[in-house]
Amino acid sequence: MTYDPGPTLFQSITIDKAIDMGIKCIEHGKSPWQAVLTDKLTRELEQLKNAGQKEKSEFTDKVLSMGIESVSRLKLDKLLNKMRSNNVSFCPTLHVFKDYIDRPEVYVENKDEQKNIVKTFKILYDMSRFFTSEFIKAGINILVGQDGWNPRFTFNEIQLLKECGLSNIEIIRGATIYPAEWLHVSDEYGTIELNKKANTLILNQNPLDNIDNIEYVFGVIKDGEFYQAINYEG
Repeated sequence: MTYDPGPTLFQSITIDKAIDMGIKCIEHGKSPWQAVLTDKLTRELEQLKNAGQKEKSEFTDKVLSMGIESVSRLKLDKLLNKMRSNNVSFCPTLHVFKDYIDRPEVYVENKDEQKNIVKTFKILYDMSRFFTSEFIKAGINILVGQDGWNPRFTFNEIQLLKECGLSNIEIIRGATIYPAEWLHVSDEYGTIELNKKANTLILNQNPLDNIDNIEYVFGVIKDGEFYQAINYEG
């Protein structure tokens, strides 16, 4: 089971509480933000829970403008410890934030709205990268998920995770064994072992040397049958 807390702020259940309820995967890079606000901002947020949309929007804008300064280091460390202790994975989906910045016209037609989207998502993207980098340094299992429809987006996500400090081997684990463990299917998928499903990606060069090599496919083994990639140039 994974948990997407929804809004950046005014979440009905923050991720620290979701972990206490048994959640084993947190989705979206921005999702930790509310749980790690400074005490002062947390008190302000609590007082606004029944306020109107105008007041809530003003508070959200305030927190967005503060960025990392709105984060309590003590609360963030406590959250990281809780995630480690409970074996909770993190799926940042950084690409979706980047895509809103690069292609706002895909999401809204109005030019003014596009400008507002870019401004907001630049902040969300920066904060998502910050949280992702902190989770990587803390040794939290990172899942490679891109929250989109285009397979190309997965390669984009891999590059963004690399920029945040995730090693080549951890990127590969985040696309194989960690998802299998989270989905409770690691007895069938995730690693190359006897009696597991024989679905294997064969590359031209070692992705442990350069994760970009994961894009250059020689062939695929699917259910024990080999299929050569049509883009293979020898």
